[in-house]
Parts: sequence; C-alpha cells; structure tokens
Amino acid sequence: MARLTKRRQADTKAIQHLWAAIEIIRNQKQIANIDRITKYMSRVHGMHPKETTRQLSLAVKDGLIVETLTVGCKGSKAGIEQEGYWLPGDEISIKKKNTNKQEMGTYLRFIVSRMKERAIDLNKKGKDNKHPMYRRLVHS
Repeated sequence: MARLTKRRQADTKAIQHLWAAIEIIRNQKQIANIDRITKYMSRVHGMHPKETTRQLSLAVKDGLIVETLTVGCKGSKAGIEQEGYWLPGDEISIKKKNTNKQEMGTYLRFIVSRMKERAIDLNKKGKDNKHPMYRRLVHS
C-alpha cells in the first residue's frame, strides 16, 4: 500500500530560520510580529523581507507556525493589537505553576492576614473617615 506523504509548501531551511527567529524574539519577552521577524531574517540570514513574509505565510498554511492576534501590554505598543507568531505548542504551554495544597494554604493564610490588617487600618477612626469614598470602603 502506498504511503501518504504530506507535501509542504514552505522551504524547510527557511522554516528552520523562522523558528529560530521566533524563538529568539520570544526569549526577549517580545511579541514576534512581522517587523521583528523580517528585521532578524534580513540581518542574520540575508533574506529579503518579501521572501520572509511569503515563507511565513506558507508556514502558517502548513501549520508549522501559529499566527495569533496579540495585544501588547508594555511600551509604545501597549493596547495595540498585533499579529503575533508562535511556535506550535507554545501557545498552549503558558507557564502554569503547579502548587501543592501546603503551598496554597500558606499563600491563602498570608492573603487573609493581609486583608485583616487592611481592614483594621480602614476601621481606625482618624483622617481616613474624611475620605470621600470612606462609606463605600468600610461598612460600619
């Protein structure tokens, strides 16, 4: 029986370079958008920006790179939607810290103690009761 092969449209060498570019950009805690990827590819591998864009779109069609709409949260791009590119599998593996019950209990006790301290501070009569939102903050 004939074996089915999956034919890729994108160039394999270019895909490896694009993966490296996305990984390096993501390691700098930046969104891997088209501008950063094309700058990296032209600087390091000498690839023309149009060719980079073409290979990137073919890689997205092949499923070798994931394209997402990402909102920037820092710097000059804060709140602006950008097309971000991820390596397959990275979009799911956002760091999830596994904490056991003992650690969770410690965190919870700390949070509750801080809330109690804050409640005591708010209940103190003094200059706080002159605050315009005092009645909404403290129910007495």
